[in-house]
Amino acid sequence: MITSLGLLTFNKTYYKSKNKINGKYKYYSYLEDYLGIAKWAKMTLAAEVKFINNALDNGYYWSANNSIPNYIVKWQTISSKIQNINYNYIEKVKQKDTPDVIYIEADEVHANLQSRNLGTKNRIVPVILTHEGHKEDFVKKKELKEQHYLVSSILKTDKLWEETYNYLNKKYDLNKEPTIFISGDGGH
Repeated sequence: MITSLGLLTFNKTYYKSKNKINGKYKYYSYLEDYLGIAKWAKMTLAAEVKFINNALDNGYYWSANNSIPNYIVKWQTISSKIQNINYNYIEKVKQKDTPDVIYIEADEVHANLQSRNLGTKNRIVPVILTHEGHKEDFVKKKELKEQHYLVSSILKTDKLWEETYNYLNKKYDLNKEPTIFISGDGGH
């Protein structure tokens, strides 16, 4: 099993029921029950979170190679974990002073989704970036102030825009009517 600390290998014994239940034998493992893991689990939730967070910050390839000490996974594994995220996540947003200008940049990414039944399928996934402009710094690479990405392979674009509004409304007092610049490539 892949854990956030590395690969954990263990042996477990399966016990078979003496009698058939609904025409099949039932199998049980005390170790699975004690650890609270599913029968075919290959990765802990903490490891999944680590992979996903690193992928969002540094990209799939970097996350696959550097997230878990002494263990490398394929970037497609991380991609499939991200695609299976259920959008029931409720983000805690800290209230912040409303800036004069808020920027919203909308685009899409091409995600290669893999399905056992359908093979590889390319899907266009909407991405919305909100920020307060560039930080005033004398470095070559410009950084954005208060950048926040909203992405979903499940939500339709109009619902993602609603989530963007909800996020901005929680973070800022939009009644102060800041100037909002929206840019995109026309696909939204």
